[in-house]
Amino acid sequence: TWINYNKIRGKVNLLIGELNAKGYSIRARAENKDAVAARLDKKLEMLSMMNIKGDLQGLEEMSGLPSAPQEFLPDTEAELEDHIANTYKDQSEKVMEAALKFLVAKYEWQAKRLGQFRDLVITGRTFCKVEIEDGLPKFRRVDPRYMVFDINSKDDFLSDATYFGEVRYLPLADARQIYDLTDKEIEEIKDSGENENYATAFNINSPASDNNLDFVTGSGSSLKVLVFHAEWQDFKLIKRKKSVDKFGNEHFKKVKENAKGKDIVNTKIKTWRKGTLIGGLVMRDWGLKENMTRSIDDIYDTRSSYVPLCHNFVNYQSISTVDLLKGLQDFKNVSLYNMQLAINRAGPKGFSYDISQIPEGWNIEEVLKYLKTAGVAVVNSKKDGIHSPGQAFQEFDMTISNSLNQYMSVSQMIDREMDEIGGVNSERQGQVSSASQAVGVTNAAITSSQLATEPMFEAFRKFEENMLRELAGLVKIVYGEDKEIFAPIIGDAGVDFLANDVDLHLQDYGVFITVVPPLLADHEKFNQLLMTALQQGKIEITDALDLVREGGSGGDIDLAIARLKRSIEKRDADRQQQEMAMQQQQQQSQMQQQQMQQQSAMQGEEMKGQRQEQYSEQGHQNRMRETAFKERMNIQNKL
Repeated sequence: TWINYNKIRGKVNLLIGELNAKGYSIRARAENKDAVAARLDKKLEMLSMMNIKGDLQGLEEMSGLPSAPQEFLPDTEAELEDHIANTYKDQSEKVMEAALKFLVAKYEWQAKRLGQFRDLVITGRTFCKVEIEDGLPKFRRVDPRYMVFDINSKDDFLSDATYFGEVRYLPLADARQIYDLTDKEIEEIKDSGENENYATAFNINSPASDNNLDFVTGSGSSLKVLVFHAEWQDFKLIKRKKSVDKFGNEHFKKVKENAKGKDIVNTKIKTWRKGTLIGGLVMRDWGLKENMTRSIDDIYDTRSSYVPLCHNFVNYQSISTVDLLKGLQDFKNVSLYNMQLAINRAGPKGFSYDISQIPEGWNIEEVLKYLKTAGVAVVNSKKDGIHSPGQAFQEFDMTISNSLNQYMSVSQMIDREMDEIGGVNSERQGQVSSASQAVGVTNAAITSSQLATEPMFEAFRKFEENMLRELAGLVKIVYGEDKEIFAPIIGDAGVDFLANDVDLHLQDYGVFITVVPPLLADHEKFNQLLMTALQQGKIEITDALDLVREGGSGGDIDLAIARLKRSIEKRDADRQQQEMAMQQQQQQSQMQQQQMQQQSAMQGEEMKGQRQEQYSEQGHQNRMRETAFKERMNIQNKL
């Protein structure tokens, strides 16, 4: 029985799992000259507002009118530089970034990118086609085994390739409906498919694993026809009228092909043509490729709808990680197969018995009986009066102890070679060769293994950026024709671009993929941050339980972090409100105490005044009594 202990599959799955755990974020940024100038103007505007921010705030406090700036303003010029470079976005950039995130989520790029990376690891190549379908930009994976391309390219991304071709099979009924085939064409395709295939008919040296693909395969209802779609580079002359403004700047305006005059300039621009060959006979979908993306500042260049990556493309070919390991995997299978054969041939330990030394009156059956039951054998070394000094037993070993160790050594040697060539060692797969191995040694082995595969991850990140940049170009085209198709992203962008005039199609966008920390480590850091916030009283225990459930393993860590920030901000805001309320209460109590003291003082003054009035009145009355008494005494004396 042939056996296969597939070591390659585990390494491939590990690399795919690492890509999935790394995560990524998408950032769109306008890169054309006008966008750069607008960004510089915004920087100068914010810098001037920073300089007069204090004066405007003071004016608002004095007048009570809203004069202070409402938008975010950094505190220093260094913070302003960082804000403009990494955080600031105008409306068009917000809309483009939201549109890309919408399309990535709609067409499930998170899952499809794993398939693209699997192609890269297994075949050394990955291809993606970006096109407009049903009014929306869309991307789809193309099987790299059935791609034909210009092998005379200078880099891994085939940036100077002049043609691409895609081979695939379609059910004949589907091909008939899609390409509007006639009955006569169907019969011709069936007849031609009996004797020829696309490699022999057109002498195509395809990078596909199988060049001998039949034009027609299957039979009956399962009949399929080979469809070959190609795109190739061409050039086209366009006429433009040249004019110069009062500042000396040149301007070009597109005119009709029959326009004439001294100001008419002929310009050669790059174009891509396309064609689809069905069954090796019928040509459909022929002509200029639609929706060619071009730069605002450089309209001369354009790209194919196929986004390629051939990692380590040297000498017109690329060798994948799996290709490098296949020979060692076969060698390991042969070694383990021979070990299995050795196990099957092996027997138990045995011995030979000299029957001439059987004791007198015994037979061989009795000897074997006592040997099996009691483990005792009896011999007679002086049988017939003749001394036999030799032993009756001679052991022999039919086990595979030595052979097994040799095969295991060969298998371990093959594993080490696979680790060296593939770059994924046992430590990276969670296996430690020795229990006494130091932690630093294990970490060093893991780091060296990651460095060996990092160029492939970096190349794939650039491939993703190229794909999204091409997708952004198609978003501009669709937006210019019907921007209402992007209505679902209004809330994501935070801009009502259906009501506002957002010049999305008048900008060039660079799309950047930022690799975020591995999600597993990110979850651990998030949980640590969550515990710190809980201990410091920033959030309640009920909020912490919800956040742990949302940001746990497999959850959306970005959403959980955003919720954690909102919870902390809300908690801080509530605490500030409580502190302000307490301060207001203290101020009110102090004011009440002051009022009570003032009232007490006023009452004391009033009582003092009343007493003084009473004293004055009493003195006045006493004086009046005294005067009356004196008058009566004078009258009596006179009498």
